[in-house]
Amino acid sequence: MPDTVPDDTHQQTQATGEIVLRHHLCWKRRDLDGVMAHYHPDIQYNDFFQNRVVGFAELREYLRASMPRDQAMRPTVSRLGLSPQQLSYLANDLQQYFQHQQPYLDPELDLQRVAKECGYSRNQISYLLNQVLGQSFYRYVNQARLQHLLATLDKATPPIRIDELAFAAGFNSLSAFYSCFRQHTGLSPKAYVKQISLRARAQDAP
Repeated sequence: MPDTVPDDTHQQTQATGEIVLRHHLCWKRRDLDGVMAHYHPDIQYNDFFQNRVVGFAELREYLRASMPRDQAMRPTVSRLGLSPQQLSYLANDLQQYFQHQQPYLDPELDLQRVAKECGYSRNQISYLLNQVLGQSFYRYVNQARLQHLLATLDKATPPIRIDELAFAAGFNSLSAFYSCFRQHTGLSPKAYVKQISLRARAQDAP
């Protein structure tokens, strides 16, 4: 794999998550106009299960036929006490909590504490993460830790001790850190740090 940093780095993670959430909530509400707003009119979309290409002109009816019936998700959401609008509030509350309180810096952080400090139940937080955002609690936390570490790296000056920064960001396992880092950046921490050093030298060169 080439030693280059992908364009969609941690700065775009939050925006991507917000778009995915808006699309999910529109889908659950059967808001066809809201769902269509996320598709580009000049792009053809592939349904690999049916082995067909869907153009924008037929995309609306294709999506309408694919949408869940109103009853499909109602029991689950009702049991959790969350409407689609409340799910949106929950997502925002969780995001604000992580941004401002930075609980992920604690390597012992668990779901019970996050739920308590956000004012929701464990099941409600789990539903948002698993069913809406499509990730586990620990993956969500480790991504927040990684974003914190990458922001720190952008300001760091050599020598950079990446393992120390990982522990300072809340990772309690280097294996988990290395795995998360490579999945997110496509690079090993060593290769990423090398790129930072090369950029710094290029900027300092006359």
